[in-house]
Amino acid sequence: MKYSMTLIAGMLTIAGCHARQPVIYATTEGVHAAEQPPLFRPARQPNARLRATHRGRLVVQTQIGSEPTGARVTLAQPGATAHALEQVSSSIGIGEFDDLQPGEYTATARHVGMRPQTVRISIAAGFSDTLLFSLGQP
Repeated sequence: MKYSMTLIAGMLTIAGCHARQPVIYATTEGVHAAEQPPLFRPARQPNARLRATHRGRLVVQTQIGSEPTGARVTLAQPGATAHALEQVSSSIGIGEFDDLQPGEYTATARHVGMRPQTVRISIAAGFSDTLLFSLGQP
């Protein structure tokens, strides 16, 4: 009995530490198709509301160096005939795309005077994905 209580307490401590870990933002999957931007795997958080509606959500953070910045972010499905979605991230660098159909998208971030950055991502149903754009030099 004493051993099982210690085990449970240890597991709760580990779970508590895990919950406080920082969000890990998108990382490249190393998949580069000809004529396409690199494919990224966004940080993913499960979301019950999105799972029920079979939709996805993308939160975009934009920064120059380590400073958050507002930027124009475009999200489009390759080959789609519909218009691309566009957001201007806030002055603290946050933009959100809600109620997205699951699938592959191309995301592009632009800021005046900086080179645009473009990546491909897969949006999954039932998840809120986070993508961090670190915009480069002019």
